[in-house]
Amino acid sequence: MCKRVALFLMLIFMTALPIAEEVKSYEDLVTKPVAERQVMPAAQWGLVGDGLEGVTNSNSPHAGVLVNTGTIEPLEFRQNVIIPIDEWGYLFVIFLVVIFFVINGAVKIEAGFSGVKILRWPVSSRIIHWGLAASFLILALTGLSIMIGRYVIRPYLSPETWGSYMQFCDLSHNFTAPFFVIFWSLAIVKWMHHQFPKKHDWEWIKSAGGFINFKGRKAVHPPAGFSNAGEKILYWFILVAGVGIITSGVILLFQNLDPTRDFTVIALIVHGLFALTLMILIIGHVSMAVFLVEGGFETMQTGYCDENWAKQHHNLWYDELVEKDEIKYKS
Repeated sequence: MCKRVALFLMLIFMTALPIAEEVKSYEDLVTKPVAERQVMPAAQWGLVGDGLEGVTNSNSPHAGVLVNTGTIEPLEFRQNVIIPIDEWGYLFVIFLVVIFFVINGAVKIEAGFSGVKILRWPVSSRIIHWGLAASFLILALTGLSIMIGRYVIRPYLSPETWGSYMQFCDLSHNFTAPFFVIFWSLAIVKWMHHQFPKKHDWEWIKSAGGFINFKGRKAVHPPAGFSNAGEKILYWFILVAGVGIITSGVILLFQNLDPTRDFTVIALIVHGLFALTLMILIIGHVSMAVFLVEGGFETMQTGYCDENWAKQHHNLWYDELVEKDEIKYKS
C-alpha cells in the first residue's frame, strides 16, 4: 500500500515539474488548462509578482495588474505620517482653539451693538460662500471616512454595513467634487480684488489682529480694509490648497487619463496633504467667525453687519463706504 501511494505521488510530481518549467510567459498562464495551472503556484505567482497584467472585466487602466510593482515609499509615508495626523491633528487643533477661547475670551464690540445694520455680503456672495462650505463639508467627512474610517468607524459596524457605508462615501465624494470646483472657482474670482497686500496689513499682523486680551494686554484693533491680513492669508492658502486638491483629484477620479501607478500614488499623497491643510484652516476660520469674534457669524448668515462691528474690525472699508456714500442700511 505504501509503495502504491509513493508511486502515485512521484507520478504527480513528475507531471507537474515539466508543466512548471514550461511556464515562461503570461500567455502560458492563460492558454493552459485550469487543471494544469493549479499545480504550478510558484511559477504563476512569480509572473504575477513581476507586474504582468491579467484579464479583468474592468476597463480602468492597469486594473488587470494584481500586484503593484511600483515604489512603496509614498504609500508608507501616507500610512505612517498622513493618516496618523488625520486621526489626531483635527482634535489637536480644536483643543488649541478651545484653550485659546478659555484663556483669551471672545473679542467683544467695544462700543456695543449699535442696532444699525449695513450690507457687507450681497446674496451672490452668500450663495457662493455657503455652497463652498456645504460641498467642502461633504468632501471632508466622506474623505476622512475613506482615509481613517477603518480605524475609528469600522470596528463598530458589521462587514455589510461597512461596505455599504464606504460605497456611499465614495459615490458622495465623487458626486460632490464638481460642485466644490465650481464654488471654489467662483469664490477665488469674486473676492480676489480684496486680497492683495496693503501697507496697513503689516500693522494688523504685528498686533495679531487685536485678538490678544490675556496677560494684562488689552487688544488694539489695527486698521483693515474689506479683508484684514488674516483673511487675505487664508484666501491665498485656500487658493493654493484648492489647486492642489483639484489637480490631484482629477488624476485620481479620471483614471482613463492613464496615469502610471507611481504617479497615481503621488497624486494620492498630494490630495491628502492639501486636504489636511485646508481642513485645519477651515477649522480655524469657523472658530474665529462663530466663537472668537462677537457678531462675526451673523455677517455671513444675514449679509449684514453691525455698524460698530464694521468700524472696529474693518474701519478702512467703512470709511471708504462713507466717503463714497455707498453704505446700504438694512431697512
